[in-house]
Amino acid sequence: MAIQVTCGCGQRFMVPEGGLPRPIACHNCGGRMLLTEPDRVEWAPGAEGIRTERGPRPSARLLSTPAGTPEVCPDCGGAFARVKIVARGSENPISGAAIDSEVKLYAEADAQRSTWLRMFTPAGRVRALMCQSCCRIFLYGSRGT
Repeated sequence: MAIQVTCGCGQRFMVPEGGLPRPIACHNCGGRMLLTEPDRVEWAPGAEGIRTERGPRPSARLLSTPAGTPEVCPDCGGAFARVKIVARGSENPISGAAIDSEVKLYAEADAQRSTWLRMFTPAGRVRALMCQSCCRIFLYGSRGT
């Protein structure tokens, strides 16, 4: 189980249920919160002066985690959410437009481009998970395509 915490600035965080009370620092507005119960979060002492704009109070709610995904970040204990890794092609110097594509495959380190299409032979698939507290991205690969 995980707890979804929403900061007053609107930034959402996923944190594991255990280990309460748990301090949370918002990387968006710099606010500091303290999760005291699965459905109760408060501004940490001294954090009121950090906030520059008045917004809604932070909130928390209990969520269930999907099966088969790691539950917590090994660095900070935050919960994971799926993200897409995007590769951006070269930009057109006149319009500024570029082509984005989602990174879904990986190749072996010694892979060579094919002669005809100049593409790498894929060795497997990649999925990315990002910690909702510290924003570290973890890549997980599976062999085969």
